[in-house]
Amino acid sequence: MIPLSDNDRETLLSVARMTLQTFVKTRRLPDIELSSSGVRQRAGVYVTLTTLGRLRGSVGALEETQPLYRAVMEDTALAAERDAEIPIGAHELHHVRIRIDVVTGLGLLPSPDEIEIGSTGLAIRSDPAIVILPKIAANSGWRPEQFIEAICSEAGLPANAWRLGAPVYRFAVDSFAEED
Repeated sequence: MIPLSDNDRETLLSVARMTLQTFVKTRRLPDIELSSSGVRQRAGVYVTLTTLGRLRGSVGALEETQPLYRAVMEDTALAAERDAEIPIGAHELHHVRIRIDVVTGLGLLPSPDEIEIGSTGLAIRSDPAIVILPKIAANSGWRPEQFIEAICSEAGLPANAWRLGAPVYRFAVDSFAEED
């Protein structure tokens, strides 16, 4: 993956904001076409929406088959409608904050020593993939072994499944968000 520039990050946040506003009001995605190579590359991405610090929705995928900006658009709409307990309404738009996590360096986790809490995310591939983003582990105060046990449990596996050979994947993210 080509590292994103500050301009690419700002563009993706603007695309997410425009998508959120358009989708909440019309239930349609905006008509956006971008040409920058940074936002057109294919990479896994997660879009997280919060309202006044409370999680409202988080949707994404470890790997994408479409340009990054298109994945951000679709994930923003899904997070606003399907992942939220109550879909986000137009009256809330000015309170919603957007965070985007672009997945980088996806690979098998060789050992717990390779986990850096706050920088490493974990996943177990299933349908759908079970994912815990780096920020969740940092906020939970987990040690590396606890983080691995949490992803196994979240996937419906015994907490020690990783010790028995269950494949656990690690990844990093390029995380950026709107200012409060």
